[in-house]
Amino acid sequence: MDILNASPDETAEIDTAQRKRALFVALVVGGLCTVVFGVLAWDYLSWPNRQALGALLQVPALIVLIYQYQYGAFVLRSNRLPAKLWPMRIIALTMGGMFGAMAMPIQVQLAEQWFQERQNPLVESLRAAEDPCATFKRNLADNLPGSRFETPDLYSGTVENVYGGRPQFVLAFRAKSDGDGMIVYYHSGSRKWITTMRSNERGMVPLMATIKPLARCDGPAESIVRVRRDE
Repeated sequence: MDILNASPDETAEIDTAQRKRALFVALVVGGLCTVVFGVLAWDYLSWPNRQALGALLQVPALIVLIYQYQYGAFVLRSNRLPAKLWPMRIIALTMGGMFGAMAMPIQVQLAEQWFQERQNPLVESLRAAEDPCATFKRNLADNLPGSRFETPDLYSGTVENVYGGRPQFVLAFRAKSDGDGMIVYYHSGSRKWITTMRSNERGMVPLMATIKPLARCDGPAESIVRVRRDE
């Protein structure tokens, strides 16, 4: 249809069709970006995770979904297409960048907190057990890990100090991160969860010193705790 020669009724029909098409595209693209952001965010929240790429991908997803929802809201509210797009783009870039930068540390903190809460029953059972290794093996048999990230190592034994022998254990998990990854572990002596990068010697040395007097219980075929890739 030639819009220049169209009648008023035909022009109104064309405008309506364009608005509907623009609204449909905005909602579909915004919805897809919402799903992408949700998947990336859930990946962070479902496990201790410090992968920069996953965090960076959340930012453009946020920017696009904010822009598309602004566009769709404008069309619905004003019943016309926007004459200028740059105000929406500035708002989307500003808000998307700001919320994306804020989301990563919040997600990291929540992921580690929820992870620790999920592991509390196992930690408490190990603390109360006369034989932590036997309890650990039963737990692995009863709760088959779904992936290597869900398969922990346990180091257990008696550590000598000025008060005599003291039973201790270290429960260690792999965690997702850039490079060589991370280790998240619980030390019964300090009663604390600690996160360290494998490539961080200052973090790995205390861990290796902690598990040195302990014996590794049956767990993954490959030891989680190691200093270098070739060990």
